[in-house]
Amino acid sequence: MIPKIIYRPERKTGVKVPATRNTKQRALIKKVFEEAGRPLSASEVTKLARTKSGNIGTATVYRAINKLVEDG
Repeated sequence: MIPKIIYRPERKTGVKVPATRNTKQRALIKKVFEEAGRPLSASEVTKLARTKSGNIGTATVYRAINKLVEDG
């Protein structure tokens, strides 16, 4: 079965972009930022996320941070 792609509203470019999936890792990283209450480096986020969830990759943290910044 092929999953249906959900598109978010068009941005300034007018190009439809696939919607961002809300994954457990992305939710965890967002929670880490919210609980910290201060700016964190990617390595700090990785370290804090690993204490809460175990194994989370550095690349996953960077991708999640980029998406959070992009989405506002």
